[in-house]
Amino acid sequence: GRKVLIISSLAKGFGVPVAVLSGTRRYIEDFKKRSKTRVHCSPPSTAVVHGAERALRINTIHGDSLRRKVLSLVGYFRALLMEMGLRPHGGFFPVQTLAFREGDVVRIHSELLSRGIKTVVLGGLRHPERIAFIITALHTRRDIERAVDGLRKVIPLHGSFSGRRTGQWKHTSTKYQ
Repeated sequence: GRKVLIISSLAKGFGVPVAVLSGTRRYIEDFKKRSKTRVHCSPPSTAVVHGAERALRINTIHGDSLRRKVLSLVGYFRALLMEMGLRPHGGFFPVQTLAFREGDVVRIHSELLSRGIKTVVLGGLRHPERIAFIITALHTRRDIERAVDGLRKVIPLHGSFSGRRTGQWKHTSTKYQ
């Protein structure tokens, strides 16, 4: 609608660390007059502006196919994990998380990293509880298979999941060693 302003980040979707304000010229001008943003924030660098312009051009030309690719990779990742008895959190969002027992998260993250599989530890600093896999259009099906294979090798070492219904898994066999 005409009375809507959208403020969003291009960081996750486009890889550019900048926020964007979208709306009608009238509402953007009104925002500029009333907002303290220009007082409290620095403007983006020239490199960031050029990065945003490039990302928007790429999105115009290839955005739909790139989103389909990511959706396909996320679906493939989820299917492989579910074959192992794991239920990742995240739906079809490119950030997929697995919950672990407290104390195992950092060790599992480190072991995956030593195998060349980069993940992100989520949760509080004192009590990390999840590992996130961030899937992008740069990944391939082989990358997904490597990540899942890494999990197959690491999880039995810890028996770190605690129940299928909550998206966690209790290790009861050596099937994946």
